[in-house]
Amino acid sequence: MLWEHEVIGSNPIYPTETSYSQLPYSFHVQLEHAADGWYDMASGGASRPSRVLIVEDAPFVRDVFRYALTSHNYDVAGEAVNGIEAIDKYRALKPDVVLMDLLMPIMDGISAIRKIIELDSKAKIVVVSAISKLSIKEDAMNAGAIDFVTKPFELARLLKAVNDACAA
Repeated sequence: MLWEHEVIGSNPIYPTETSYSQLPYSFHVQLEHAADGWYDMASGGASRPSRVLIVEDAPFVRDVFRYALTSHNYDVAGEAVNGIEAIDKYRALKPDVVLMDLLMPIMDGISAIRKIIELDSKAKIVVVSAISKLSIKEDAMNAGAIDFVTKPFELARLLKAVNDACAA
């Protein structure tokens, strides 16, 4: 499992740039083992890779998502650090899938999900959050999310959620 403290470390200030060599060894192993299997076909049979919008306020976690997705043939269409940016970027970029955190400044993820679904009822939003309370999961799914991945997560679980969203 990829634990948040393994990715972010004990430093409360997140690094702004990350290289593969800075990622924890456990993440390297997950990336190598995740390469085989059902979720490696990011295009879902399409002529282009599926485009993913990352919505996450923690820079290092965005870096991890970006690296994991691009390593498995997904195209990161854009990134947002709060719900307002997520709505604007969704409107402008029209991604195939959105990875959405819930706890963010300015506008939370559940509010952003509702607004994106108002714009596009067919939007495919996968929540990735450390909040694991059943009521929060239900709120996210009722708002329009199609899957919920709890942090800390296994890389294969994240990739499966994105792949399933692309195929939906």
